[in-house]
Amino acid sequence: MRSRFTAVGGAIERAAPGAEDANARWSGTARAATANHLSSLEAVAPRMSKLRRCGVAVLVATLFATACHEESSRPPTVAPLVDTIFQVNIEGTLRVAALDPEGEALRFDFRFDPDPPSLAQERAGQPRIEAVVGGAVFSWTPAEADVRDAEQVVYGLTIMAADPQGLRAERSLQVTVQRGAVGRRTLRFVAPVGEGLVVAEPCAEVPIEVDSALPDDGVAIEVTAPPAAQCDVPDALCAPLMVAPDGPGKVKAISWCPTDAQLDRSVHHQLRIGARPIGADEPISRRYFLRFVRPDAAGCPGAPPRIEHAPPASLEGPLDLTLHARFSDDLGLKVPPVVVYAFEPETVPETAADLFGGAAAAFAIGEGDWSAVVPNPGLAEGEAGTLYYALLATDDDDAERTRCDHTAVSEIYAIDVRGGAAGQMGNAPCTPCRADAQCGGADDLCVPLLEGDALCTRACDPGAADSCGRDEVCVRVESVEGRAASQCAPADLDCGRACMPDALE
Repeated sequence: MRSRFTAVGGAIERAAPGAEDANARWSGTARAATANHLSSLEAVAPRMSKLRRCGVAVLVATLFATACHEESSRPPTVAPLVDTIFQVNIEGTLRVAALDPEGEALRFDFRFDPDPPSLAQERAGQPRIEAVVGGAVFSWTPAEADVRDAEQVVYGLTIMAADPQGLRAERSLQVTVQRGAVGRRTLRFVAPVGEGLVVAEPCAEVPIEVDSALPDDGVAIEVTAPPAAQCDVPDALCAPLMVAPDGPGKVKAISWCPTDAQLDRSVHHQLRIGARPIGADEPISRRYFLRFVRPDAAGCPGAPPRIEHAPPASLEGPLDLTLHARFSDDLGLKVPPVVVYAFEPETVPETAADLFGGAAAAFAIGEGDWSAVVPNPGLAEGEAGTLYYALLATDDDDAERTRCDHTAVSEIYAIDVRGGAAGQMGNAPCTPCRADAQCGGADDLCVPLLEGDALCTRACDPGAADSCGRDEVCVRVESVEGRAASQCAPADLDCGRACMPDALE
């Protein structure tokens, strides 16, 4: 025979005396218990042994504590969210800050109002939310269908967080999906032209100009001086590199008049020019060199380097000119060789010095020879002109300074340049470019991507799932010439060109 004890919505059962199992059992759902519950239990079974009464008391106390914990658990909190903008075919992210008062792990979910049409499509870039330390990250790559025929569409987005007990919290915001084109507001350097500057005068003057749709006071230009020009205290031995005017602006000028002591350190100085929208952290940047030509000192041992170069017959079409040369010296070269060039200058140069102060490019070592790239002048079909250039190389005869290093200068080369496509296939995607005609086929474009450089992209069909390759997206872009079209581009719009190769890397 069993005795039944009712407690907090369940039952405690005790087996009859002498039964093999004489322990009390609990069945039912626990709720918050009170002292009266415990007293009534003990009153119903006055003949229970002291040990059994203690067991019942411990059991009910445990249930009471558990119930209290569940009822005192507090819901999670989600920080307020600010309305944001996502662009078609570009992954956008939203950081969500959330916490649980008890420190328990949270589950996250989301809902749209209304649902974007692309949610019903089988495509990459579907919205997702992932828990991270301190909250979650929501990611989504909107599709063309999500803006329909409009320039932009607004969607309501609610982010929800839940703890293990099912307690929830949520925050809502508006997500504006825009059709905007990549490249439209990207900063792009217009000046300086070329990779560097060769000067024989005591001072170097370099103009800087940035092209952007942002207002003039919305752009900051920053210049990182070479180590030799970073002077703690300017004096007769150290002249600082100057940038003017102060403050924001899309036009600046660099001026540097190095001392003899600074030129003794090196005649080739690398600096970095950056530009960023006011308020942005990461600038676009480019490297630029200043090459000073010192006159040969008297009484220095050794001989200048030797230059071997066969100029091309002509340059036809839209592609850049790649020059190849061999440079040799008994003690090697101290700094990279360079090429100075000019297209249709006002006066025909007679010596290499006539080209100093113009654009220059550095040679990079290759397999057996060196190569440098001279930009295409960008002539239209039927146009023609002459490109003049000369090569320079400096040896390493002075082990401690540069005064006894010898510089060899080539003759001046002149080649004919003719515009037009000339039946050529353009550059591959992610190749540097300056005009649409330099890229792939007729529909491929030259686009300023996130890092600021203009790079080739490939035409695509936004309605075809396999139009672009792996890790690419079909995104609407605007080229350097203002043409707008859909092109395949890296999913993160970064071709991975962190730096340009040079001869000393």
